[in-house]
Amino acid sequence: MLKTTYLPTNILVFHLHIFQIKLKTKKLTVLIVVFVLVGATFAVALFQSPKTGKATPFKLKNLDGIEVSLEDFHGKVVVLDFMATWCKPCITQIPHLSKIHDKYGDKVVILSISVDPNTDTVERLKLFASTFNITWTILRDTAKTSSKYDVTAIPTIFVIDKVRIH
Repeated sequence: MLKTTYLPTNILVFHLHIFQIKLKTKKLTVLIVVFVLVGATFAVALFQSPKTGKATPFKLKNLDGIEVSLEDFHGKVVVLDFMATWCKPCITQIPHLSKIHDKYGDKVVILSISVDPNTDTVERLKLFASTFNITWTILRDTAKTSSKYDVTAIPTIFVIDKVRIH
């Protein structure tokens, strides 16, 4: 599984505030301690055990109102892209997904799943797809699929082979 990991910035800010108060006079010590904390936070994020295992089945509607099931793509590699139209990093990754789509064609299925169905209406998602030249399937998460995949930040990407999440 490939999963984008975002560091909880509030933890970093909390650590920085503590050291600004306690060690105001020792700038070098503060700098060293901050680098250690930031490094430790990055290390924790990098070495977290990714979720692997059998993919959770789901059924969601595409932008044409047609029900799409994960089972529809049995035997293919599937990239699940949990995203939202208002998410800047989600927009940043679109060219990378486009390259995958162009390079692998029908061998890899990309399913972008909007985690915010209240804001991301069908009309808004159609405009988004048109604006960014998205040619793969976009789904609205009206069944809380993101919760079933333990998505806590976006964008989050899962790669599913014939049987398992990687």
